[in-house]
Formats: sequence, C-alpha cells, structure tokens
Amino acid sequence: MELANQDSIPDYADRPVEELLSKIEAAWNRGDLHAYAALYSKNAGYVSRAGMLLHGRAEIEQHHATAFAGALRNTRLSLKARRISFLTPMVALVHADVELNKPESEAHTTLAITTFVVARVDEGWRICAAHTTEITALRT
Repeated sequence: MELANQDSIPDYADRPVEELLSKIEAAWNRGDLHAYAALYSKNAGYVSRAGMLLHGRAEIEQHHATAFAGALRNTRLSLKARRISFLTPMVALVHADVELNKPESEAHTTLAITTFVVARVDEGWRICAAHTTEITALRT
C-alpha cells in the first residue's frame, strides 16, 4: 500500500473526519450507545482508558452500556481534532483532545487524548481503531 502525499490531499478532506467526531460527540451526549457504536467499523478495535482491548462493534457497545449504567452516567463528551493525517485518501490517523465531564459536577473533568484510525467504508467514514489515554499531568 502506498501512503498518500500530504500535499496532494486537499484541506477540505478534513471535513468528513471532523463530522465523524461531531457524530461521536452527539451520540454520546444523547446517551445513544447504539448510534455511538455504529460509528465504529464492524471489526473495530478499541483500547479503553483502563487498557482493555475490545473487539468489534457489539463488544464496544456492550462495554459502554455497562459504563453508562455506572461511572459514565450523564457524562458529556467533547472532542476536538488536534491533528488529522491522511495515510491514504480513504484512511486517516486522528489525534483528538477529549474532555469528559458531568454537568452536575464541574470539579470532575477527565482530560484524555484519543488516537483514531478512521476509514471510508461502505457505510461512510467509520472508526477502525481507537486508543484513549487519560491525561494525568497538566499540559504545558
């Protein structure tokens, strides 16, 4: 597979990837875990903040449903692309800043960075892999 020349991919190519991040945020914030999981490819891999490797859309949905019944109940997710790098015109590596908080508890905000591999598939842009790392030290 030949990697894309960054200079040959137009700036507007970022838009569908940023729209995918917005869809993730929206599904999470309305508590629609089925819609959230549908934004992953069928055989996606997901490494959680705790280091658990999940395989496939169904497992990702089930893991989040359990978390939403507990610690993640009523959380609000905010994602912001920090870096989008196209490996090919149909595959991108995305580093996104993550902010997760509970509206009733401003004191408890989790900051993280998630690395996504996203690809254009039959269903549209989907997440093929994700790995989230919680930020435990203040950024400078």
